[in-house]
Amino acid sequence: MLLATTVLAGAAAVGQAVDLARPDPKQGQPGAAIAQGVADRDRVLARRSRAMDLREQSIKAAERRLAAAQATPDVAELPTAGREPADASIPASTPPIDELARIYQSMKPAKAAAIMGALDLETRTLVARKMRNRTMGGIMTYMEPQAAARLSMRLAGRTTNSLDEASPTTSAPPRPPVRQRPLD
Repeated sequence: MLLATTVLAGAAAVGQAVDLARPDPKQGQPGAAIAQGVADRDRVLARRSRAMDLREQSIKAAERRLAAAQATPDVAELPTAGREPADASIPASTPPIDELARIYQSMKPAKAAAIMGALDLETRTLVARKMRNRTMGGIMTYMEPQAAARLSMRLAGRTTNSLDEASPTTSAPPRPPVRQRPLD
């Protein structure tokens, strides 16, 4: 009898294990929907976690770049090859001058030349030193010849006094009007 009870108990245990392995027919669609929702939520959370890890890595990389940039000397602090500003009170690299240089570089050369011609020589020189040579050359072709010559002398590190003395302070005398022949 004991043997028969043990066999029946073992058969019952196997039957319960099989029943647990099969999906519950009573669970139906609502239970499956809940299970699907939980699985979807887990996937979304895993995706967010990966995105946060990537952001953290990019922030750490940016911090390393910033620390490396602060460790290297600033370009504005490096000596320029004979291109010191004439007025020592104005630093060679000031943010407004850098911004002006970028603005003038983005303009058409004729328009930039008209505006730069109205600037004082010192400001014009500081802006020209921050611009690319090719762009500044295009602007200088549209400038008044005397203004372009003064700027060139200042960029070369020479004073413009000799240029002022060599050229008359007034413009050239006006040309006589052209006479037209009467039409026959």
